[in-house]
Amino acid sequence: MLTAGLTHAYDMESWPVYGLISALATFSVYNLQRVAKISYAYDNAWMNWVKKHVVWIIFLSTLSILSAGIALILGVGLNIEWAILHLPFLFIVFFYVYRIGKKNLREIPFLKIVWIAVTWLYVLYIFPLLNEGIVPHASLSLGLFLYVIAVTIPFDIRDMKLDKPDQKTIPQLLGIKGAKVFALILLFLSFMLFNQQWPELWINPFYHVVLIAHAMILIGVNKDSGDLYVAGVVDGMISFLGLLFLTL
Repeated sequence: MLTAGLTHAYDMESWPVYGLISALATFSVYNLQRVAKISYAYDNAWMNWVKKHVVWIIFLSTLSILSAGIALILGVGLNIEWAILHLPFLFIVFFYVYRIGKKNLREIPFLKIVWIAVTWLYVLYIFPLLNEGIVPHASLSLGLFLYVIAVTIPFDIRDMKLDKPDQKTIPQLLGIKGAKVFALILLFLSFMLFNQQWPELWINPFYHVVLIAHAMILIGVNKDSGDLYVAGVVDGMISFLGLLFLTL
């Protein structure tokens, strides 16, 4: 939804296709990352489910990524001129869970949330624009980067009991209250940058509703928040930001 909203805000006629490509690629990558974690992940209900359905996960993920490729080639076309710039982001996506030696990228101290923000910035904004031959705007890129960090902090709060102490995630460094304050600061900064890119957002009531709702959800998260709250409510709010951009 957010990819569709951003590409719509740039007046791309193929904004629904970019939204579909983003959805299909996300489905595939996240599920294949779960498969990659089977050999070393914690023994919990999620991973037990993955182990039990690994064949179906691989099949559906492969089908999804092939469908994304078809949508890209037939729906919008692949801009080969910019293709080499995509390689660093694909490297991050792959080695975020696949290990180089004894570590993967997510286990490098201080950088887990940075890899996530960089990857989502690529998926949501950089890839569609470069594929259309448009140079991404620096302030909007920064706004999206800060936004993704803000809405990812609840996941790090939830994962405090799972992440290794040497990963140095933001909640580990600042504590839960400090992490929430930091997330709120980044959230407001990101919305200010969105407004700088599109000044008309300030007079859009939905802009303020989405901002306040995001802030309330960030305040409400804690280390005992379940997947329904974090992966459901927090992720769901991201869709409302996409809807906001669809109004532009």
